[in-house]
Amino acid sequence: MSACWWFGLFIPAVFSVLALRTTKFLFKALVTASCIFLICLLLGTSGMPFSPVLPLLAALAASIIGDAFLSFRKGHETFYLYGILCFFGAHAAYLAYALARPNQWVPAIILLLAMVLVFSVYYRFRLVPHIAGIPMKVAMYAYILISCATFAFTATADAELPGYLPLTAGIGLILFSDFSIGETDFTGNQALAGWILPTYYLSHMLLTASIFAGIAGH
Repeated sequence: MSACWWFGLFIPAVFSVLALRTTKFLFKALVTASCIFLICLLLGTSGMPFSPVLPLLAALAASIIGDAFLSFRKGHETFYLYGILCFFGAHAAYLAYALARPNQWVPAIILLLAMVLVFSVYYRFRLVPHIAGIPMKVAMYAYILISCATFAFTATADAELPGYLPLTAGIGLILFSDFSIGETDFTGNQALAGWILPTYYLSHMLLTASIFAGIAGH
């Protein structure tokens, strides 16, 4: 794999800047869409099979749909819920991708249980008082659970695997971005509002970089 491929990440980086400066959904979508394009282009030109990466591509595609619901939720009460469901689907795909990699199950389960405990307490006492309606409460908690599982099984994979660090960092940044959204949208705490989108865009670029590193490592 040529080192020039890494310069391809400049494309989603430019769209990220445009998205942050204009707040237009088009540029937000192009950040993730360009990541999908780069992954497909690299796989196609390198002769590597698409099948192992399909869950990751599906997750990125589901994220674009979720972004659309959240971006246009004004005047549509159910769009926020639909957005969460799309991102739940994205995490289900991320989790499938993580489970397909060599994993250390005991550390993964321990980390998962610890994360579920911490975030369940956070959810019950920090978020629940600010969430209206049973469907939203159920969707939020389900999303928290699958997010914990995604990170636990990603972080406890074999650290020697090519792309381990950017993949783990990318999933970690998604969790941080989601935590920031919870604080901003539900509790009214604006301290982390400015970090939501930058960390989200960077997460997708890191996930793309993990595929680059994986192909370079073969």
